Parts: sequence; structure tokens; C-alpha cells
Amino acid sequence: MSKIIAAAVILALGAPALASAAPARSDSDTVQITVKYADLNLTAPTGQAALHSRVTQAAAQICGGRPDTLLDVAGGQRFEACMAKTVGAALAKVPAPRMVAEAQAPQG
Repeated sequence: MSKIIAAAVILALGAPALASAAPARSDSDTVQITVKYADLNLTAPTGQAALHSRVTQAAAQICGGRPDTLLDVAGGQRFEACMAKTVGAALAKVPAPRMVAEAQAPQG
């Protein structure tokens, strides 16, 4: 029987009490990592890209990292689904989600 772990990335505008260096488990099995972005200018593409990078790195920690082998197709699919859900949920909490969504769109 597999255990489902809900994932969350907390975005903080400079609340040092909320900062954590490693994922913390609570009674509800939710893993949370605080991502600070008060130092970023979210109206600038570089600030948006930096926030996306920070959220993506935190999500990778929460989701357990990509499987070590390409043969683990199911594990890779679970990881990708977790990443999409976690990054999307975190960026949806940003006060300027349209700007951040533009930053994560593929550059062509």
C-alpha cells in the first residue's frame, strides 16, 4: 500500500520565522518548503525567472527528485506529475501570477 504525500511550497515575502532549510513533515503528511522572494522584482523577467527557479528547486526536493534510471517510467511520470502540481500551486499563490506564468512559458 503506497502512502500519498501532499506537497506544498510556501512562498514568503520575508517571514524569517517561516524559513526552513529542509522539508518538514506534519501530522497530515504535507511536505512544505518556504521560498522567499521579497528580494525579487517580479515585474522584471529576471526576477520572474529567479522565482520560477527557486520554486522548481523546492518542488524537486519535495517530489523526491527525478528517478536515477530511465527504466523507471512510472517513477518518472509520478515525479513529473508532482512537479507540475507543486510548481503550479506555488506560483498560483504569487500576488502577480500572470507575470510568473509568463516567465515559466517556454521561450521560443
